Amino acid sequence: MTLKRKTIILILVLCLSGIAARTVVVRTDPLRRSDTEVREWLPKKAPIGSSFEQVRAVAIRDKWEIAFEYPFNAPSPFQGERLMKFNVGTFHYYIIPFHVFAEYRFVDDQLVDIGKIENIGDFL
Repeated sequence: MTLKRKTIILILVLCLSGIAARTVVVRTDPLRRSDTEVREWLPKKAPIGSSFEQVRAVAIRDKWEIAFEYPFNAPSPFQGERLMKFNVGTFHYYIIPFHVFAEYRFVDDQLVDIGKIENIGDFL
């Protein structure tokens, strides 16, 4: 085999390896899945019935950002209904970053529902 042929084969192998690696990353990222699949994945992090402090610990550990909180800065334990929206992660679709938001609803500081899941893109 000539040097030119070896170079072409090496370039093709590297390209195919890169495509395969990117495919694995995309297929294993839970945030890229449908809203129902994300809704099934999130309770594995903090199950329904978890306390507010447990969900907050998960949010800190996984670096989730608070996008919305009602009532704002309520003391814990809190009696009544509390709603929080977390930015649970980001993924890129081509060059556009998409942020995944999930609403968590608490009653008497216990998680009762993981509500609406939103994918919001940062468009140029």
